Amino acid sequence: MSGQLQNQHVGLFFSNFNGGGIQRVMLSLAEGLLQQGCRVDLILVRAEGPLSTEIPAGCHIFDLQTGHASKSLFKLIYYLSSEKPRVVLSSQTHINVIAVLARILSGWSGRLLLSEHIALDFASRYPTNWKDRFFPILARIFYRGADEIILVSKETARHFVQATHLPEKMIKVIYNPVVSEKQIEQSKVHPNHAWFTSPGTPVLLAAGRLTRQKDFTTLLKAFALLHKRLPETKLMILGEGEERAHLEQLSEELGLHDAVQFPGFVINPFAYMANASVFVLSSRWEGFANVIAEAMACGTPVVSTDCPSGPAEILEGGKYGRLVPVGNPEALAEAIFQELKYPHDKNLLMQRANEFSIDNILPQYIECLFPDQD
Repeated sequence: MSGQLQNQHVGLFFSNFNGGGIQRVMLSLAEGLLQQGCRVDLILVRAEGPLSTEIPAGCHIFDLQTGHASKSLFKLIYYLSSEKPRVVLSSQTHINVIAVLARILSGWSGRLLLSEHIALDFASRYPTNWKDRFFPILARIFYRGADEIILVSKETARHFVQATHLPEKMIKVIYNPVVSEKQIEQSKVHPNHAWFTSPGTPVLLAAGRLTRQKDFTTLLKAFALLHKRLPETKLMILGEGEERAHLEQLSEELGLHDAVQFPGFVINPFAYMANASVFVLSSRWEGFANVIAEAMACGTPVVSTDCPSGPAEILEGGKYGRLVPVGNPEALAEAIFQELKYPHDKNLLMQRANEFSIDNILPQYIECLFPDQD
């Protein structure tokens, strides 16, 4: 399949190289498209962040250097007018709005795809800033200016249609390409941490921004219950965010000081996943929940909230991992306890995770990017 799209010109427009799921997806797509022979431009609001070390060789970087999407409009118009890519894929609501406006104002005649990685109704209901409240309205107004809209799960697509009333014919569901050979190689690295070298120490792992959405408060309360039954267990939460101080304080109040750690953002979370006993997702809502598929690719059993949207689809309603109600520490603690005692089969998890590999997902993106390609 390599080299089938020789010299096709693709622009990927996103915010930065911070360590989020969207950034990893875009970099994974960039690498896959490069291998197909495409010219790939990475267009960024600001080209900085820890994942800048993961940029695939051969990408062209267009750093708009504005810091805020709203200030990027005229520089994006210039990019479209001067570089004339055949197709642009944009990601994140505020970025997508700018992409649509730039298309209209530049007169650029290429193909524009927008990808949406969150459930817009939940983002507006539980905003992290004032702009989030307007996401459904912005999408309803501006997204008609795209050729196609990619949603990352069936449930997210259902929420999107309800929130925006946009026609379903504009929408395509494509799961995120979160599993790659590079990730598998990174998972073979052993973490330099005492917890992973102590035999008989079950380590629970969670990863994500320390925000209300991820609901690590419920996870800590669940772990406190579990720790009473299994005092040897440990909990590690990877990531940074505005709730760090609150979570650290709660950990102290629950008497978990020696059993919980917050290492912050790590460039290679897969090494931790591969060596954890159970991966736990405690979110209130998701778009796809990349980390579940990534953990499964490492052969690590998963316990997740049955939140909208993504986990139930990835785990097929509980076939590949345990699902519990959102915000229920007792149910979460019991599910983790059962998974430690009776873990899902490692090989079965890895087979399922392969369905979210770049090899399986990239052709679906290519079909959207180049619908007229032979």
